[in-house]
Amino acid sequence: MGDQPLLVLLEHWGWDTPTRDGWCSVRCGHHEDSRASARVNLDEGAYICLACGLSAGSPATLVMRVKGLTWQEANAYLTTIGLSGERSGRDEQYNGKPWTKHHGTRFKQPWHRGRKATT
Repeated sequence: MGDQPLLVLLEHWGWDTPTRDGWCSVRCGHHEDSRASARVNLDEGAYICLACGLSAGSPATLVMRVKGLTWQEANAYLTTIGLSGERSGRDEQYNGKPWTKHHGTRFKQPWHRGRKATT
């Protein structure tokens, strides 16, 4: 899989990392997660959690959303772990709306309607 910036960031945070290229399911490190609710694509640098709605199209945007930082602060944070912050056109696709697919359409998940959260 190589040294993709998103993989380096997820490993730095101690979050679950994908085991293969392409879209892969992992447990979200942003909230308590007993099942794999997030989808990660290292080739695109994209992260989407179907449970909490966290989504980003680049590591810089992920840092901004998780840590509540500005672009400049997120860029400085990435520099401290050996990455450079790059804006990505993919960030427009992962605009933070919950329940969005990677190509921007709404999920149609009948299994989710009416389902109660288990604790």
